Amino acid sequence: MIKGKIFEKCRKYFEDYLFGFDQDHMQMSLLTGHIDLNNVNIKPDKVNEIFAQANMPIALKAGLISKLSVDVTYSLF
Repeated sequence: MIKGKIFEKCRKYFEDYLFGFDQDHMQMSLLTGHIDLNNVNIKPDKVNEIFAQANMPIALKAGLISKLSVDVTYSLF
């Protein structure tokens, strides 16, 4: 139940940047507030917008993050 609530908060935050993200991609430690997202796909369009705003002359066609670690405080939830 708690993992589901935390997953929904993370999904809302990351849904603009990641696709195909579900609970199977997430591991967490409830005591430390550490969350690992494993094998998540990047939305190239959103990342390319960030590159364009920063005047970076590169474009992303596809991307996969094998592990993304996040430390959160529970006051955010």
